[in-house]
Amino acid sequence: MNKIEFPRKGVDGIDRTKDEIESFWLEVEDDIKKNVKKLRPRKPIEKDVKKDIINNLKDILCLNPTEIMDVINGKKYSSFKTMANDPTENKFRKKILNAFGYTRYRKSNRLSILANMLNVKVCPYCNMHYTLYAEKEKKKLTRFQFDHFISKIDYPMFSMTLYNLIPSCGVCNQGKSQGNLPIEFNPYYSNIHEQFNFRLDNPIEMYMGVKISDDIAVHLSPKPNIQQPDVEEFDKVFHLSTLYRRAGDVAQEVFDKVYCDTYYSYWSNFDFLSKEKKYLERLYMGTYTDPKDIEKRPMTKFVQDMREQAFDEIQNGFLPDGIRRF
Repeated sequence: MNKIEFPRKGVDGIDRTKDEIESFWLEVEDDIKKNVKKLRPRKPIEKDVKKDIINNLKDILCLNPTEIMDVINGKKYSSFKTMANDPTENKFRKKILNAFGYTRYRKSNRLSILANMLNVKVCPYCNMHYTLYAEKEKKKLTRFQFDHFISKIDYPMFSMTLYNLIPSCGVCNQGKSQGNLPIEFNPYYSNIHEQFNFRLDNPIEMYMGVKISDDIAVHLSPKPNIQQPDVEEFDKVFHLSTLYRRAGDVAQEVFDKVYCDTYYSYWSNFDFLSKEKKYLERLYMGTYTDPKDIEKRPMTKFVQDMREQAFDEIQNGFLPDGIRRF
């Protein structure tokens, strides 16, 4: 759920810069342009789209998230928006999609190399599943997918645009389908984890000695200045509140650790160097406690939010004295 920043360290341990990855991606430019030139448009709008693609293909392949939204809003390459909104152009859109060759590149090594360079370890949408890239003797061992943030059905000219290809788990890619989301939920644009917090509906169940099942009531709470309908749409698209409601055992462990008196006295009475303290916290919590590390391990966002909610309960005086579990 962290922003995909550059430079980033690839699977091979080499730092990849934004320019380096874009340069690699532009190696497909000539092949795509050759295929687009073969198209035989009949309508004026089809001719305009073909002309815009051929004359601006290099730019199209590297449009950043903001520039992609400018196209969708009609501020740039207006022919693309016109075609996307015309239901009679389905056949020509399919021809464009085939010309860009996403399916062919998916089957070849092209997208595998991109995955290797990006090295996104955990799905940036759900933070629940690994998106690790691994191979042995040139055989791919992982089957993670690329989500098109902007639908390749409506906008096939973005089907090979670098910043429209989001490494994701199969659950999120299939769940999202053609759902449209605000730009704030594009991992190349912002940190998705800054848009909301996971929150339990009934945190009191976690410290009353009630043995709960794995099924818990959890929701996504928008952070200040974030539109609630946007977060609700994100939840609707990726079903996070439904998926995470099965993580009752994880939430229980987090609350139990935070409610432990020993936990508070331990961290308040020792003055470790910051690096050592973060490592010890990770050992105790079972995952990273710094938001910048959310992308390193599945469910880290959920654990961090449960930890924060448990702290909030105590700081707000909601947890009476004598109800410690330990």
